[in-house]
Amino acid sequence: MQDEHPEVAKNDYFPMLLKASDKLNETIHNLNEVAQTDIHLKENFVEINVFEEVNNAISSLSGKIKASNTKITNKIDKSVNIKVIPAYFESIFFNLISNSIKYKKEHKDPEISITSAVKDDFLVIKFKDKGRGIDLKLNKNKIFGMYKTFHNHKDSRGLGLFLTKNQIEAMQGKITVKSKVDLGTTFYIHFKL
Repeated sequence: MQDEHPEVAKNDYFPMLLKASDKLNETIHNLNEVAQTDIHLKENFVEINVFEEVNNAISSLSGKIKASNTKITNKIDKSVNIKVIPAYFESIFFNLISNSIKYKKEHKDPEISITSAVKDDFLVIKFKDKGRGIDLKLNKNKIFGMYKTFHNHKDSRGLGLFLTKNQIEAMQGKITVKSKVDLGTTFYIHFKL
């Protein structure tokens, strides 16, 4: 419209129409990402070494990790293998590490600790950071919701934890969280053995 009828751009409503159109486009893109979760379920689960795959996720973010002076300790049992959808597994740790860096405490280098334990029929990975934390009294029921953000950040879209939860559940797992403001956040990721 703007190219064919330039006078339309002078209308007070035109900028609002552009903004609404951009937001709709973004929503469609985000919903497409979520829909990919269901499509990938047809892939076969592949056996991976958990320690090595977490290290691969760390390596894929090495630039961000170095630039933010993040310290990551991977103490996952090196002998544990599980069957997962590899793209999901990588995405889960990519999101968690990215969030820990993004929501670090001001004037403090990010610290992340990743450990594992076997409980019942699950490998439980404990992913702990010392970042800003989340007020769970206010946000407990929306922590894994779509478009939910808990801190002001220009890159926040509110999709990372939503996708992470869906990917874990697609592999018959679950995720829980403990967090306190200014003390950090701990995610417990349960992968079926």
